Amino acid sequence: MFSIKRFISFIICAVLLLSGCTGSPDMPSFSFPDKSSRTSSSTQSEPDSVTESSRDISEPSSDTSEPASTAETSEPVSEANAPEVDSVVLSHDPINEKTIEVNGKTAVISGKTADSPVDHMSVFPREAAKFDLNSDKYGFTAEVDLTDLQTDFLTVTVTYEDGHYDEVELAVTQNGFEIWELSDVVENNGNVVKNAIEQPQNQVAEYIVKGGKPDDIRKVLEEIQALSDEICAGLDSDYDKLRAISRWVSANIYYDYPAYDRGVPDETLSLKYMLDRHSSVCGGYSNMTSALCAAQGIKCWNVHGGALPGGRTFLSSNNSEYHEWNFAEIDGRIIWIDSGWNSYCYLRRDGTYDDGGICYRYFDIGEEYFALNHKANYAEYRDYFAILR
Repeated sequence: MFSIKRFISFIICAVLLLSGCTGSPDMPSFSFPDKSSRTSSSTQSEPDSVTESSRDISEPSSDTSEPASTAETSEPVSEANAPEVDSVVLSHDPINEKTIEVNGKTAVISGKTADSPVDHMSVFPREAAKFDLNSDKYGFTAEVDLTDLQTDFLTVTVTYEDGHYDEVELAVTQNGFEIWELSDVVENNGNVVKNAIEQPQNQVAEYIVKGGKPDDIRKVLEEIQALSDEICAGLDSDYDKLRAISRWVSANIYYDYPAYDRGVPDETLSLKYMLDRHSSVCGGYSNMTSALCAAQGIKCWNVHGGALPGGRTFLSSNNSEYHEWNFAEIDGRIIWIDSGWNSYCYLRRDGTYDDGGICYRYFDIGEEYFALNHKANYAEYRDYFAILR
């Protein structure tokens, strides 16, 4: 079985310009960046007469009476038949941006590592590929080359010095790697964003203080405003404030297993509960994120839908679990956020708080990457501070 010999090296460095945005929390009107950031291009391959097994120079033919034809090697491969490079953005965050590119049997993940350098990488199944990692404190490039096409998927894991990691699952065909195709989930999520609603004020009040009176609600919102101002102190752009808020929620709200075992009482999702106990479940993470954003005038919505934890994806499963997360809008651009899935902090069933740190994968994640395990049903905006106006 012959194939084209390829050596590919990619270096990707893209810097997103950040700018702040203020204004009233109107209903969303935005664009989706990943559709323009996923690209395809053609590259010229080596002649068909060169095979993958010819890494060593073969012995010359004993027949030297007739010169070898150069017709096959001198004619460039037409663009129509050239291998296609496919790429998709994993993260838009300028200090944590990442992109993956695939070309035949080679995949390259590259990006920045402003928070924590990449420590090591791995692939699964291990025998299906060889890999190489180049990393320093500024960025990394991880290259994977298929050696076995018998697997359907290959999972690439990049682990950072602070312990968090990113996983990317790629489809494998007889032609090599393929970027996943989840346009239906991406389109669904986009439609949910465009059709987001505003939640009635009486329902919003229950997310502030369960059954609370106006004075109780006012007191909690004053605490939220003070906390948000503290988190965002010294930050100028709304984007930097949004990142800081998301990270604070991930690092300071602990997943509440005792509340989960009780069936998640409504009070568990309230801002007061989280201010008092620093714990909640996914709906609480989402609620706190959007409330802290509202205190800064950042437009942030709460999303209800289905998610696939445990490494599962919508490529092979539709058996999702109920989940909540957020999206924000800054300068007309959608920013997907899941502060709960970025958190490794847990309130254990014995009442102990287990601080496992945070990761950054689900902040300003690429919409196609996000669609692997997040599928929205509906989204709502909560005008928390209307009661104070």
